[in-house]
Amino acid sequence: MLALALFAGVLLDALTVQVIGSKVEISLGWSILLYAVLAGIMHGLRPLFIRGRWEVHCVLTGICTSAIILAQYLMITFRRGSFFFTREVWWQIGGAGFDGNADGAGNFWMLNWVARVTRYPYLPERSFE
Repeated sequence: MLALALFAGVLLDALTVQVIGSKVEISLGWSILLYAVLAGIMHGLRPLFIRGRWEVHCVLTGICTSAIILAQYLMITFRRGSFFFTREVWWQIGGAGFDGNADGAGNFWMLNWVARVTRYPYLPERSFE
């Protein structure tokens, strides 16, 4: 999970690093930490997914997607020194989360369906007592 957070964070930072003049608006490496924290939260709820309860992860997909966009916006606004939220900003943040929920619902449902078709056993993690 941490390796994927590192890989995805490096890719996101490579796409979104912004240097305007001598000012760096979005610094390289910040999203690796953000991805690791959000992935740690979702990974902590993995026992629910193993039991077939994918709805929690679907909702968290939208929330985490919005959190990533919000973090980028906050970083840019703090570095520029102007802090304001317009309706368009909220639509971009909320729209990304809605799309994450919509795409996540289809993806998680498909993964659950494939697991049922292949008779993957949903067993809770064993405790070694």
